[in-house]
Formats: sequence, C-alpha cells, structure tokens
Amino acid sequence: MGAFMEITFIIIDDDIAICKILEHAIKKNQLGKVISILTNGKEAQDIIMKLNPDIVLIDLLLPEV
Repeated sequence: MGAFMEITFIIIDDDIAICKILEHAIKKNQLGKVISILTNGKEAQDIIMKLNPDIVLIDLLLPEV
C-alpha cells in the first residue's frame, strides 16, 4: 500500500479572522495541513506556484487579485 499523503491547503483572504477560522476548521476536522495563509492577492500566484498546494481557498472578492 502507498503512504498516506496529507492534503495541503493555502488560505487567501484579506480578513485574517476568516483565515484563522478556516485554518482552525481544517485542523479540528483533520482535513489536512495549512501550509500558508496570505492576505494579499498580489503575492498569491508566486506562493501557489512555489508551494504547489492541493487546495487553495480564496476570497473571490479579494482586492488585488
């Protein structure tokens, strides 16, 4: 059998409280690991390409996307 692969997340939202709520829900429910929290859309593309997460949770109304 193959090794268990943990799902990785990046959270992108300009409201840090929302980021923390999402991070807590992911940890509490053992859904995976949050590898980065970003509050700025400008830096998101570079970080996503560098870290290659499985899932990106992004605020669709985020300024500077």
